[in-house]
Amino acid sequence: MQLWPDPLDGLDPTDPTSGLDADEAPWNWALVGQPQDGGKTKNPPNQRLGWRRWYFIYQKLDGTRVKVSADQDPDTGQWFNPHVSSRQS
Repeated sequence: MQLWPDPLDGLDPTDPTSGLDADEAPWNWALVGQPQDGGKTKNPPNQRLGWRRWYFIYQKLDGTRVKVSADQDPDTGQWFNPHVSSRQS
């Protein structure tokens, strides 16, 4: 299980399943507003209680906005499975 200190750290634009263009640099995106708590994680990677899904809105360098979701580890506060959300803002 890979955890990331920041959701953007886990986005890999070279991964064809990431939903990103290969030349994008998500670590340069600016957070817009506050992250939104999406409730309990439906399929946590382990049996520990307390996993939460969070949604983040970022602004790309070209001004477009992208929604990223990630699950927060209840023990470390780090992020699991960050990905571009299928439901955009």
